[in-house]
Amino acid sequence: MASALEVEPEEATPPASEPGAKRARPRALTIAAVTAVVALATSALGLVFDLWPSLRPDPRTEVGADTGVLAVDRYVSRDEFLRRRFVAQADYVRARRAEIAAAGGAGGLGLRGELAYVRVDLHGFKGRRVLLLYSIYDARSRSRVRPAKAESRWTGDAPDDRFIAELWLRPVTGVKRRYLVRVELRDPSGTLLSVADSAPFAGLDDRRLL
Repeated sequence: MASALEVEPEEATPPASEPGAKRARPRALTIAAVTAVVALATSALGLVFDLWPSLRPDPRTEVGADTGVLAVDRYVSRDEFLRRRFVAQADYVRARRAEIAAAGGAGGLGLRGELAYVRVDLHGFKGRRVLLLYSIYDARSRSRVRPAKAESRWTGDAPDDRFIAELWLRPVTGVKRRYLVRVELRDPSGTLLSVADSAPFAGLDDRRLL
C-alpha cells in the first residue's frame, strides 16, 4: 500500500501590507506632534499676554470711549502745571525750555488759569489715535465763549486703556460769571466718541492772574 506523500507545510507568507497602513502611524504621530506644538505655543503666548497685557492684540470687535471731568483746580499757573505734569526734574526742565522757546519768552509761565482733571476710557483703540479737545462755555446761557482746542493726542497702548489727563485752561475772568469746560473725545476723522461737561465754576479775578 502506497504511503501518502508527506508535504511539508508551507511557511505562512505574511500578507502584503496595504499602502495606507504604512502611513497611518506616522500620520497619527505627525498630527499629535503638531497639535502638541500648537497647544504649547498658545499656552506660551497666553502667558506672555498675561505678563505684558500691552502686547495683547486688539480684536476690535467692540469700540467705545468715555470721558468725564473729575475736578477743576483754580489759579494754577502754567509753570505750576508743568511741575505737576513732569515729576522728574529733568523732564520738567526740558518741558519748560520747550514752552519758553515756543512762546518766545518766559512771561506766559506765570499766568494763572484752571487745571482740569479728565478721566479717559478707551476700548478697542490699541494702535489707533484719539484726540482730546476742550472748550469753555457760559454755564447759564450754555453758549460757547472760547472755541474748541485740540489739547492732546494719544495712541492706545492696549485693547482697554484708562487714565487721567490734565488740561491747563487759559483763564476766563469775571468772578460773578459762571463757566464750565466741555471736553470731547474724537477720532482723527472727527467722529465724536464721547463728550462731558464739568461742574460750573466762577470766573477768575483778573487781579490775581499774575
